[in-house]
Amino acid sequence: MVMDAVTGVILEANRAMEPLTGRTCAELAGMKTWDLRPRAYRAETEEIFHRVAAGESIRSFNLPYELPEGGLVPIEFQAWCVEREGGDLVVSIVRDITENQRLQGDLRQRVRHARALLDIVGELEKAHDVTAVLGAVHQVVRAQLGFDHSTLCKYPASGTHCTRLAIRSTDELINSLPDGVEFELASNPLLLELAEDVTVQIIEDARSDPRCDDPGIRSLDVRTTVRVATQLRDGDRIVLEFVSIGEEGVRTMDEASTEFALGVVAHTGAAIERIWLAAARDGFASSIEGLLKATSPHTGRAFFDALVVGLGETLGIKLALVCRDDPQDSARLLTLSAWSDGQLLNNFSYKAEGTPCLDVRCLGELFVHSEVQAKYPTDKDLVRMGVESFFGVRLENSEGEVIGHCAVLDVDPFHDAELVERTVKLFASRASIELERQLATERLERSMESQRVINELLQVSLEESRIAAQLDA
Repeated sequence: MVMDAVTGVILEANRAMEPLTGRTCAELAGMKTWDLRPRAYRAETEEIFHRVAAGESIRSFNLPYELPEGGLVPIEFQAWCVEREGGDLVVSIVRDITENQRLQGDLRQRVRHARALLDIVGELEKAHDVTAVLGAVHQVVRAQLGFDHSTLCKYPASGTHCTRLAIRSTDELINSLPDGVEFELASNPLLLELAEDVTVQIIEDARSDPRCDDPGIRSLDVRTTVRVATQLRDGDRIVLEFVSIGEEGVRTMDEASTEFALGVVAHTGAAIERIWLAAARDGFASSIEGLLKATSPHTGRAFFDALVVGLGETLGIKLALVCRDDPQDSARLLTLSAWSDGQLLNNFSYKAEGTPCLDVRCLGELFVHSEVQAKYPTDKDLVRMGVESFFGVRLENSEGEVIGHCAVLDVDPFHDAELVERTVKLFASRASIELERQLATERLERSMESQRVINELLQVSLEESRIAAQLDA
């Protein structure tokens, strides 16, 4: 762009100036250069122009152009004076630095987010429960993303409902909502997405999204909803949700903010997993201690009764049982002890074919986390009891021969699958020893009974021989 050095009037501009100024070259001709700036910058621009006209070379980054419709275009320009006969000229080269400023701003934002992530890692390491985890997360979300309402939910790897773990908000009504509430996945397509493989879900304006047509959402006047997910090692997902409501307005999440949110939920998931693993470890130790105390004084039927009662009460399940082959029918299994709904049951036998128990004896162990009825449709007992999940372990003698099995069943997916598996497998070893001892005792008793019968027969034979000898005499 070329300007008169005395008046500042634009004499000539090339077409590259048109998108920068929002004016055609013809419209630019005759305008004063400082009139292209916002009013607040015009005096400064005129002062700089006259310094250039006096021979100073200038480079500035802080004098944007103002578009006719009111927008601003950040620019970088260089200007110098050219002497000539008939009047000096000021020549200016202008470059749009919008992208450059965006990149610089993005870099500053990412550095700020990186520091915030380092800070939250330290806070999460101090957390001993889920409530404390969300407390730390809520603070950083407010500071970095500007959302005042945060929620943590757990989405099971296989299940029909997600669970709200904790909620934090500056709004008293939202903050009073209870933890532990379950939400049916099938009733909301957004929840179904998160239960599968979606890791980022952004609803910029819930008022205009038909998927958010929900009385609860409307009553809270939710505007923007952001959900980010991370997967735990057991396949469950932790979802961090934050929203804006009412006068807080609609929010926009840029790429850097979304990446930051994903980083936050990843650290959140790791902290929750650490807390849950520690609780599971403590729970397992407590369970084992209680079961050991309950079973160690007993042998035989008393041991098996103590075992199934302990498994049922410790694991909070529907049914626990220990079985052997039915000595009267090789196609059936016979319970050594069975417990259900808080009480011991009379022993019973049942057909092995078509049951998960038969697969346990073939495979060594079997874990069906859910829908066990669908996998074993001919097992009517599963249907009758409403069983949903099953875990069983084969019992073997010291020669590696199958002698029975131990199993636990529940009407819901097991609350703590790892605790169930570890506990049953540990006590299956003791059950195997006890059952082998019992079977050996039975064989010995049968052998002794056989010997008694033989002895009686021998005694009879001897008596008959003695009588016969007397008669011959």
